[in-house]
Amino acid sequence: MAGVPIAVLTLLNMRLGLISLPIFWIGSVALTTDPTKVVGPTMKVVAEASTALPLALLFKALEAKKKHYTHVAAFIAALISRVGVMLLLNYLVAPYWLIWTGWMKNFEAAYKLALAYLPVIALFNAIVVCYVASLSLSIFATLKKYFMF
Repeated sequence: MAGVPIAVLTLLNMRLGLISLPIFWIGSVALTTDPTKVVGPTMKVVAEASTALPLALLFKALEAKKKHYTHVAAFIAALISRVGVMLLLNYLVAPYWLIWTGWMKNFEAAYKLALAYLPVIALFNAIVVCYVASLSLSIFATLKKYFMF
């Protein structure tokens, strides 16, 4: 659920959203149970950034043009962005992380395991975008309606 406030802040003001990311990273590093202390929090921040930034950028661009498909297009952009970025990042990082944490002993086994988990990672990230984007756009619309942003 951490992605919702980040996305709402980014929808309100891109600068606020960008400022929230390193703050979120510092808090995540302080609270993580990741044995490496940095990989998990960094992956989480990248995941939230790859959701919030395209969501806000496309929403703002289409909202200014009064397009009726603004919400759907912004949602799809966030979905493609997060799933694509996290698949690539997990493909590149997960095998090394598995070795670094001691869960796997050799790269080949770690690579095979990471590759086997990519469909699950894609589904997980798609599900996360479904609630983060939907809730963020709804909260932003409510704030805009009642506080005239």
